[in-house]
Amino acid sequence: MRTQGKSPLGAGVSAAPDRRIATHIGPSYTLDRFLALGHNTTPCSARGAAATGRRMERLFAGWGQRARPRDAQQGSGEKGNMTPPTTGGVRVRFAPSPTGYLHVGGVRTALYNWLFARAQGGMFVLRIEDTDVERSTEDAVRAILDGLRWLSLDWDEGPEVGGPVGPYRQMERESLYRDHVARLVREGKAYPCTCAAEELAARRAAARSAKQSLRGLCPCRETGPAAGRKQAVRFHVPAQETVAWDDLIQGRIEVAAEEVDDFIILRSDERETPVYNFAAVVDDALMRITHVVRGADHIPNTPRQILLYDALGYPLPAFGHIPLVLGSDREKLSKRHGDVALHEYRAKGYLPHALVNYLVRLGWAHGDKEIFTREELIQDFRLETVGAE
Repeated sequence: MRTQGKSPLGAGVSAAPDRRIATHIGPSYTLDRFLALGHNTTPCSARGAAATGRRMERLFAGWGQRARPRDAQQGSGEKGNMTPPTTGGVRVRFAPSPTGYLHVGGVRTALYNWLFARAQGGMFVLRIEDTDVERSTEDAVRAILDGLRWLSLDWDEGPEVGGPVGPYRQMERESLYRDHVARLVREGKAYPCTCAAEELAARRAAARSAKQSLRGLCPCRETGPAAGRKQAVRFHVPAQETVAWDDLIQGRIEVAAEEVDDFIILRSDERETPVYNFAAVVDDALMRITHVVRGADHIPNTPRQILLYDALGYPLPAFGHIPLVLGSDREKLSKRHGDVALHEYRAKGYLPHALVNYLVRLGWAHGDKEIFTREELIQDFRLETVGAE
């Protein structure tokens, strides 16, 4: 995988992300900078606390009200085209998994999507990706909804709001995924597979060691599935030289097709749940998402998703991968590592608009300005000016 004008990105960008596509939260730039403005419990006199509160109220008056969109701004240069691929206006989504509480990295992704939608006069869609049945919980769903409401990041379609392309929880859309899988199998673009994960992992490691193509590691497409074993469904990656896209944030990215082997789209578990890449493509296509804006750790997923869009005949959205938010140990903040949960800041007394002002500037800036009203953020924010690193 390579990005134009940058050193190559490994195909396995993961929980230890490339530092070029990450934003570091460290001692030099922390939430403490906003203590004086946005913390309700900063030690100070009652008079000082009241004055600070009044200042914040004046500055962020109307934060929870829906703002007027500005005229759409078109991107240019090496980054992707900001014009949506379909008619009907901009549609973006925030699609968290309810396997834990909402953390600040996810909040920033939601914020960038929300600002882009509001600035473009588009639609902000909330989708709950709960296909990880064992780890997903209703408590986490409620925490996500409550957290977004606390930050006044209202959604136009989604849970508790509804919309024309629901349902907005993936486990309520299972029949749609199965229909799409059946269609790909009928068209010879997918096939049943009974290979054990360990077998394929060994073949993949051997191929990489010998610097051979990863294509054709699964024999099931040629020989058929083995009898008496559980069947998954695997997507057949077509023969082509590269998979490429013009990323809205990272610029041109190209991936050699030989780096992408046939991949699972439907698991062999009892419920036959879809994998992330497949469910996301089906949902984004049917929900008419025009711009997919997410963390740079999803760059390795994008080639597979582009191939699925092509196979299903759906129009391709624009992709934009924002730099990751790292902890002080230079590792990606996530639910499993260095989690900084939104509810913890809320419990400590941080004001929502102060947190928004801090997070929006992790990867984006508008001159030297640090404090924005809601209207100013919508007026000034442009997705194409988000930094790649």
